[in-house]
Amino acid sequence: QAADGNMAGSLPNSISAGTYWVRVIATNPKIPILGTVSPTLLTVRGQATGTLTGDQTIFEGQPAKLSVAFTGDGPWSFSYRDSTATGAGTAQTVSTNANPHIFENRPAKTTAYFLTAVSNGCGVGTRSGSSIVVNVAPLLGIEDQSLADAVDIFPVPTTTTLTVRINGLTARQPALLELTDLSGHTTLRHETRQSTSVLMLDQHPAGTYVLRIKVGDRTASKRIVKL
Repeated sequence: QAADGNMAGSLPNSISAGTYWVRVIATNPKIPILGTVSPTLLTVRGQATGTLTGDQTIFEGQPAKLSVAFTGDGPWSFSYRDSTATGAGTAQTVSTNANPHIFENRPAKTTAYFLTAVSNGCGVGTRSGSSIVVNVAPLLGIEDQSLADAVDIFPVPTTTTLTVRINGLTARQPALLELTDLSGHTTLRHETRQSTSVLMLDQHPAGTYVLRIKVGDRTASKRIVKL
């Protein structure tokens, strides 16, 4: 459109970011005018896209790290919310210059997170990978802090063996050691009357486990990472 010698036009959303020359072409078939390239350059900035990642399993009380990666020019703004069996949570809006932007949440139970909006200086963008799930695994039993303080495990993370030392354990107090994976399946069970035990983990797949130590009516749990 032209008015008072000035022309205005809209760029399609599909145009790629970059630098362009501008040329005005007349469409009247009787008077073809190809125009000339303008002496100035037009810079088109990229529209934002956002991708949410962070599917994972954590234990109760642990933080979950989520990440949003962007395309287009920053700074960016994005909104997300969580959804559990009790319904949708309140939307949270974050502005950032970091790419990717990493943030933490501490869900009390298994929770889905949804990316609801993303934008930058060019306006509202698009979303991909807009939902993830954080599974929360409960710790086993009621923790006895005195027993937890008496237990040393090393090395962590481990590759082949795990040494468990229970300070103050006597022959009259046998200890039961149980290793479970995140699904709750017991992968190793060992009863001992020795203060120090070595567990062989070379046949266990890499991953995160829970070591449950039971002495009498006392229970303690330790998180184990197997490389």
